[in-house]
Amino acid sequence: MTKWPKREEIEKVLKMLDGNPELYTCKDVLSDENFNKNNIKEKAIIWIDENVLNAFKERANQNESDFQDLINQTLKDAIKNNPEKYKEQS
Repeated sequence: MTKWPKREEIEKVLKMLDGNPELYTCKDVLSDENFNKNNIKEKAIIWIDENVLNAFKERANQNESDFQDLINQTLKDAIKNNPEKYKEQS
């Protein structure tokens, strides 16, 4: 379930933006007590094969979940199950 920021937090961010929305990401909306470094989300635009996307949407619909969450969890599982393959490069 998505936890939306409080109105005061949104107003604070809108004041910070001052016409430059590209300078801030979703993590800037959350207050320190609501911020969890394990749940940082970044917007990514990617091209996915239509049949793959439809499969995720269908599975998400069956589970009454969000297909984007399902894709994200599948990617996390792939990294967790293959740590050497997806090791961070420094």
